[in-house]
Amino acid sequence: VIEASLSYGDRTFSVSGADSLFSVGDIGILHDGAVRPSDSAGVNYQVVKIESISSDDITIVGKIESNFSVSDITFKHYTDQLRNIKVVGFNVAHTDTHTGAGIYIQGEDVEVDAIYSTNFYGNAVTISESYGIHVGYVSPKNPRAVGSGQGYGLSLRKASNFYVGEVDALACRHAFDCDSAYNGTINFVSDPDDQSATVGLAHNGFAGGITLNKVVTRSSQYATVCSAQGFGTNPLNARRENHPFRNIHIGEVELTRKGDKTVND
Repeated sequence: VIEASLSYGDRTFSVSGADSLFSVGDIGILHDGAVRPSDSAGVNYQVVKIESISSDDITIVGKIESNFSVSDITFKHYTDQLRNIKVVGFNVAHTDTHTGAGIYIQGEDVEVDAIYSTNFYGNAVTISESYGIHVGYVSPKNPRAVGSGQGYGLSLRKASNFYVGEVDALACRHAFDCDSAYNGTINFVSDPDDQSATVGLAHNGFAGGITLNKVVTRSSQYATVCSAQGFGTNPLNARRENHPFRNIHIGEVELTRKGDKTVND
């Protein structure tokens, strides 16, 4: 990307020779090289869709939802774009040696429904680098591990324009978790035995335009959380002050706290 920075609300950026590299309707992923302080994993992405191209200039559908200014900005683009993906009606029972996602999806216009998953170690379902996502019903239950990065139900990573109907979970670390996710609705999430925070709306701190209608959970921690672990003060860290949580709406929250106290304490 030619520009040194992109700000919230921008609609256009430039890539040399864009009109010969990309097509209207293509999706791609913007990133400014930002990394998480704890482990240098990449953070701060946005999946965008091209509305029009004029020479080097690309105009996107909607707008830039983040701030890209840490380092050189890149636009990741796949020449062969996978579209109209439908994954419906799977019952995934993980073996005791499988550590990856039970279902992994990447592309545009994604439909997922009637997914049941048990004994998973990583994510039951991962949807990544995707634009236009509709999830009907996902039931991730009884993962075999719930440590850091383990036992997630439905995970959206680098996702734009999404709808999640219901996540019916049991004993997950996070029943639903997303990051670098923009413009979506999560209708209902439940987990009667959550092992950490039930709903992560910004796993590393990058999110916007998200509505969570209802969450019902029993947990020792949070029903829903927006984390800030992706921010830092080193040269390749995104700054917290550049990334406010914009347009995050949380509706009904029903949280039963776990604990060892009795009525006499």
